[in-house]
Amino acid sequence: QKEQTNDQDVLKLGENVMAYGLALVSLEQFDEALECFRFSNNIFQAKYGSDHLRIAETLHHTGYVLEKLGETSASSDQVHEALDLLTEALRIRKLHLVESHPDVEETLLCLGKVHHRSGNIRYALDFFCAAVTARDSRLGRKSLRMNDAESFLQVGLLQQEAGGI
Repeated sequence: QKEQTNDQDVLKLGENVMAYGLALVSLEQFDEALECFRFSNNIFQAKYGSDHLRIAETLHHTGYVLEKLGETSASSDQVHEALDLLTEALRIRKLHLVESHPDVEETLLCLGKVHHRSGNIRYALDFFCAAVTARDSRLGRKSLRMNDAESFLQVGLLQQEAGGI
């Protein structure tokens, strides 16, 4: 029983550190948030294995933060790491969730942004279109929100950039 309590305490620590990382993201303290997500991911990997949804969540948040850090630096290493982490997060999320789930959509959008930043316009367009399709299948066209307008704008701009318009 003592070992089970210890496991629960360790998992709770991972959850709390991840929550703190999310708070740091909202304060745009991305370097510190990155450390939190990596720490939480290590805990969750040890406790859950590699295909658990908690792993997908920490990988997504880590990739998102790397994408944000990439806005202010030209580090191709960060962009490549973000692509790798987000791709793995998407793979895990698709194992457990339907294609139209908001978490899958969120990762698709992040992948689109990172691909756009790295100059892979075709891939970016594919991911943005997949995110829009996921939202449409979940909510229908009649429930557009501001986030939808941003997604549609991104798709249009990428199509124009790729010569599709």
